[in-house]
Amino acid sequence: MDTRRLRERLVAALGDPVRCHEHDLAISAVDAETGKVVRFVSRATPLTGSSEYMVPPAGITVDMVLASASIPVIFPPAPVGERLFWDGGLLVNTPMAPVVALGAEEIAALERAVDSLLESSYDSDRKLLLERNRLARSGVRDYQQVKLYKPIRPGDGSNLVLGSYLDFNKPAMLALRAAGRAAANRWLADPEPEDRL
Repeated sequence: MDTRRLRERLVAALGDPVRCHEHDLAISAVDAETGKVVRFVSRATPLTGSSEYMVPPAGITVDMVLASASIPVIFPPAPVGERLFWDGGLLVNTPMAPVVALGAEEIAALERAVDSLLESSYDSDRKLLLERNRLARSGVRDYQQVKLYKPIRPGDGSNLVLGSYLDFNKPAMLALRAAGRAAANRWLADPEPEDRL
């Protein structure tokens, strides 16, 4: 699919660079040439010093946002500078590491139907985060506790199936948005922490 119109809409809605003055922003993508995860973050912290983090001097761009949504086969890889990137969800479908690196104190993940295929990736991230919390509670320096909530699940009772996320016609997109809002409202009414492996 040609993403030029999508890029134009994103620039109109988000600006370029993306306006993120009130909140930190982290975007994960996969380098199409090396296959390595790259995390674009809006600011440097002591935990964003490794080579997998990039803090763009001009800020997060729409091309980085497009990279994070470039599902292989459906969309072309997105160019960012001289490099091409795919959707970060290929390797990190629930990227908690950059959120922790930016200093988050609470995390609520959004679970998609497609995540059931990548459940082990989420479980690995969740276990690492809960282990960090255990180390923080035991007094290990440079670790802080992060409250993890059970994921928001739009699929619950909404008749969404795996292909729902790849159906881009208007009625399907409206149904997906309605399912997401309903799930968010259910979650907001009773956010439940997840503090055990």
